[in-house]
Amino acid sequence: GGVYGYNVGVGASIDSIGDEFEFSSEQLEVISASATLSDAFTMMLCGLFLVNKIGSSRLLFIGSVLSAFGGLLLYKVSLFTSLVAARVIQGCGNGIVFLCTPMLLAEIIAAEKR
Repeated sequence: GGVYGYNVGVGASIDSIGDEFEFSSEQLEVISASATLSDAFTMMLCGLFLVNKIGSSRLLFIGSVLSAFGGLLLYKVSLFTSLVAARVIQGCGNGIVFLCTPMLLAEIIAAEKR
């Protein structure tokens, strides 16, 4: 839940980011959409290939690291391309976390307790 909340918080502050760095509305749309598109792409990639090869617990760790790293980059960068790259990294991490968390819970919690 925390990863989703953070991502929504960044999306809600997109107008402030535009005011602070004087980005155009098109640039703000790219910054906002880059996380969502990379999130969706990563979920498809993980769902099709990586979960069975790497495992949901390892992927969950990788996704958490990517989400945190993307958040740190967002805090430090101010160029348009850097913000887009940080949002893509964050989106990839979020996609992995969103996909792998329910899978991991299904694997470790007994069926009668779910």
